Amino acid sequence: LVRVQKTSHDGHVIFCKRCFTSFDSRPRKNTLSGPAALEQHKLICGTHKPILPQMPAPGTILEFDGWKKTQRHPIVIYADFEALLVKCKESKGEKTTAFQKHEPMSYGFVVKATENVPAELLKKFNLPQEPIIFRGNESRQDVAKRFVNE
Repeated sequence: LVRVQKTSHDGHVIFCKRCFTSFDSRPRKNTLSGPAALEQHKLICGTHKPILPQMPAPGTILEFDGWKKTQRHPIVIYADFEALLVKCKESKGEKTTAFQKHEPMSYGFVVKATENVPAELLKKFNLPQEPIIFRGNESRQDVAKRFVNE
């Protein structure tokens, strides 16, 4: 019952009965899998007390209060892509089939600098001070290349 919620693969999945960490039987390149991974996990899991998560009481709020320990970034870039979902039928491996493909069609970005960053510095490094918007043309491959070059 838990395996169906964890994965859609047909392989064998085993769980640690103490912490419910899952291990599937698919062979891995650099890590253990299946029963061997569970046995190694038990060496660590068995030495610690079981943990019971405690949620905050209803009506209480968890709030960040370390604002004086944070650092501001002098320049931030906000970017967004829009893409078309194109139907396809590509096999990627034995059990994975892609049925949609994202093809970029437009993007937009804006460079925001703090007040203490001089405008001359932005001009020196050719950073735009106005929002940049690009709507693609016939060749959708050009959209990503153009974004990288800008």
